Amino acid sequence: MTEKMYLVGIRWVGSPMRPERVDNALSTFGDWFRYSGTTWFVWSDARANTISDALRARLESSDSLVVVRVDPTEAAGWAPSQVWEWLKSKAPASYAGAFAEGDAVPPFRAE
Repeated sequence: MTEKMYLVGIRWVGSPMRPERVDNALSTFGDWFRYSGTTWFVWSDARANTISDALRARLESSDSLVVVRVDPTEAAGWAPSQVWEWLKSKAPASYAGAFAEGDAVPPFRAE
């Protein structure tokens, strides 16, 4: 199967914010990057509903969750350089290979 990137967002309502619970669940799906205590990027060959089901089991019924497939070659914003490097590492080889080593993939902007 082909790996895809997902954005996972959690809205902690019924339980205290415990991102490590999500970290543990995501470890079974491949590579991931925690952007904040409520947001993760996941690089996996799993389907969105499979990831969602696994995470839902670790949340309270009043919490909310969204898992959305995203395109790592279309990104913009301001974030620490490790975010951009992780995203760049997941871009398709045909796209990432067009840039010199150490460059951020446009339109990425590192702080």
